[in-house]
Amino acid sequence: MHMWPVLALLLAAPAMAQQQRPAPPATPAQAPAAPEAERSTASFGDWTVRCERIPGPPPRRQCEMTQAVQAQQGGGQAQAVAQWAIGRLAPNEPFRFVAVLPVNVSFGMPVRVTAEGEPPLTLAFTRCVPVGCFAEVSLSADALRRLRARAAEASGRVEFRDSGDRELGLPVSFRGFAQALAALEGS
Repeated sequence: MHMWPVLALLLAAPAMAQQQRPAPPATPAQAPAAPEAERSTASFGDWTVRCERIPGPPPRRQCEMTQAVQAQQGGGQAQAVAQWAIGRLAPNEPFRFVAVLPVNVSFGMPVRVTAEGEPPLTLAFTRCVPVGCFAEVSLSADALRRLRARAAEASGRVEFRDSGDRELGLPVSFRGFAQALAALEGS
């Protein structure tokens, strides 16, 4: 599974349906704008905060915090099999927890994010594309507070069923979560 920016994939479907107008040609009298970094990343423990400049009008910055789950494949190489992301599509929208899982999932049971001593988060499947199946949930302020409070050594699981109806669980690490969330909230 290729790891694309998760929120960018969520934005891609509506964006592909819209026609874009060509930018007006620059005139010699216009001073070139200072180039802004198109993409940036920062690591916080097991989480990565990725930001990307989205062309506008108006241009804006889209950020998310992500964690990839890797498995050893033949030949000893690690390959990403799933990805978790937290972000929001617009500054005035709530944060969302998004899981990208392999395409061989069963939709009969929702995805659950569990952590010891906490009520699980239940994610609803929204779509499948060639790179994976998406499940997501809006995060309340209380859910964000509980996730932030997890100890760095704490871990959780993302549980789902595969197409053979077998229950599977993949690990979620909270190492660096609070710092990544603080950076995401400040972006």
